[in-house]
Amino acid sequence: MRSWVLLLLLLSAALLRLGSAEGDPLPPSLVDLVRNSPISSVDDLKLLLQQEANAIGNKEEDEHDTLADHTHGRYARSLMEAQPAQQAVCKVRTEVMEVKRSMLDRHNANFMLWPPCVEVQRCSGCCNNRLVQCVPTVTSSRNLQVIKIQYVNMKPKYEKAIITVEDHITCRCQFQTPAPQPPPSLSHSQGLPRSLQPGSQKTLTSKADLHRHDDLKHNQQRHHPEEQPVAKQWQQGSSAHWTRLHQSPAHAQPGVYQ
Repeated sequence: MRSWVLLLLLLSAALLRLGSAEGDPLPPSLVDLVRNSPISSVDDLKLLLQQEANAIGNKEEDEHDTLADHTHGRYARSLMEAQPAQQAVCKVRTEVMEVKRSMLDRHNANFMLWPPCVEVQRCSGCCNNRLVQCVPTVTSSRNLQVIKIQYVNMKPKYEKAIITVEDHITCRCQFQTPAPQPPPSLSHSQGLPRSLQPGSQKTLTSKADLHRHDDLKHNQQRHHPEEQPVAKQWQQGSSAHWTRLHQSPAHAQPGVYQ
């Protein structure tokens, strides 16, 4: 099989050298190989094709061996090439911080700052206990000069501005105390005591009391109409008597007592 392939390649190369245009188009890789190789005879062509065939065969064998022992080989190479893991201790490291417009003016958004980011010193790393965190113990502030870019009358306007950034100086692992949470806000009706809430002054009565009150009110309206004023009421035995007050002008006379 290999000899037939070599013969076919040899024939194709020979036809290419002779300028023949018959047959199927040759592979571009074969054409490049023949053109870029110093061939002066047919023996040189045979030697070139033989070397190419051996290289292809060795590559296929290497790929087969690699696939056969892929897992073991990769694991062995990984152990040889892997580096021991080092803990990222809690210390100051250089980090990149975004330069925001709010660092200069919180109420204006019609400008931009350059550069868009700067380097700052920040505490980072992990601690051996999950209950502690890497926090800064000493910090310092420094001023940076940036360029403020605005557009005025459709033209860029450049100004120098100063922003303040904070750097961490020293760090350590310590217990992070949670920030006190504000109490939940209560509505006005919920904050008032039950005795002062609207509607709490009304007392609940039973249905019997409500019916008794309605009957008493109805009897009073039937026996005592309200068209005429009532002057006086007194008790005689077990019945009640009412007297009507006749409105008449009262004249005070000397020596007469009413």
